[in-house]
Amino acid sequence: MICYLSEVGNNGFYYPTQHRAILHDGCECIPLPWIGSSTLRAVKIMSDCLTPIDVNDQTIKETLSNKIKYVVVWISI
Repeated sequence: MICYLSEVGNNGFYYPTQHRAILHDGCECIPLPWIGSSTLRAVKIMSDCLTPIDVNDQTIKETLSNKIKYVVVWISI
């Protein structure tokens, strides 16, 4: 499944970015009670469940490394 990575914006809220990753099958997704959009929903997953697709930015690659256990991504509803 394709998902979108998050960035922290105004007031510490998480927003979806245009950076995509592949969410591995069989990984546990914990739904978050956040307001999303009509097409995307925020979930918390283990960082090792992701493989970047079109990410070249070093900061985002570090976010997906094993240094951070959980990350928030946005999946299609």
